[in-house]
Amino acid sequence: MGLFDIFKKKEDALGNQIVSDMNMGAQSPNSYTFMGDVELIESASFKMTVEDVFTITGRGTVACGVIEFGEIHMRDDVKIQTHDKVIKTVITGVVKYRKLKDIAQAGDNVGLLLRGIDRNEIQKGDIVYKN
Repeated sequence: MGLFDIFKKKEDALGNQIVSDMNMGAQSPNSYTFMGDVELIESASFKMTVEDVFTITGRGTVACGVIEFGEIHMRDDVKIQTHDKVIKTVITGVVKYRKLKDIAQAGDNVGLLLRGIDRNEIQKGDIVYKN
């Protein structure tokens, strides 16, 4: 039995198709299926999982979260792994404790100001990383 066999339809003794509870959850519109390259992200020098996204009028989109490992500087090139694609962007600001900073490191709760990213392109659970 493979790892993803729990998501397949199965038949009972009478030949009727049954669907496991796991399969029903995986097909819900609110489910999140990670489609990225796990090895690439885990080998990154910086990683942050997005916890919240909002827009600052006149500045752009901010992705908030706790930095899991590494450090980030203003003007660093990063990638965002969404549920279906990878987006390349640049950090135009690092906000920590309501103050604009040049650098943030692992364990910091930060907001990253992202260049050219619309608020609807990213969501909670997406991963910001730098190689």
